[in-house]
Amino acid sequence: MPIKTSSKIHAWIDSGNKIVQIIALFIAGVWTSAIFVRTSAPGLESKLYLRSEVSWQDTADKDVCTGAFRVWVKNESQRDFDIDTVRVTARLVDMKAIPEPSAPENPIPISPQFLREGRVLNMGDAQPLPLDLIDHYAPGTQNESEATYRFRRLPNQLIFLRTDVSGKESKVLFPPVAQREISNYTWTSDQLCGH
Repeated sequence: MPIKTSSKIHAWIDSGNKIVQIIALFIAGVWTSAIFVRTSAPGLESKLYLRSEVSWQDTADKDVCTGAFRVWVKNESQRDFDIDTVRVTARLVDMKAIPEPSAPENPIPISPQFLREGRVLNMGDAQPLPLDLIDHYAPGTQNESEATYRFRRLPNQLIFLRTDVSGKESKVLFPPVAQREISNYTWTSDQLCGH
């Protein structure tokens, strides 16, 4: 009889040991996923980097200048994404409508109020920007493009050029995971025709 009792005790100990191992694996899994969410997951989100600038050139016609609007797009994340929309908008703001700073050390921020009061410019379809920038972006991929416009010289005008870019993350290995939308914008401003 003592042998049977001993084997029952060993069976209970073995079962208890297996239950403790299962609980330990569950706790380790929860702890690992919590650490992943806090440390690694943010690095896997899409990062759409944009930059823009405008430069001016005089033309033979003293009343006209040429503006080159350049935009850079870069995937600074570890996930692929596809850009499917590029839109350029522009506004002219009369510099006289913007208050003068009281002193050099007291600059006045240009608020969106001034932009709303500005005149909207028809930038057309801003080619070739969409053709060059609508693309698939693997991690580290960068594209740039430049659209050139001719402007009539107008004194005391500030031009604001804005590019809105949007798309979706590329499909991942897990089909049930929805593709997330990504978007960003960049803008630059300068005195019209650079003077």
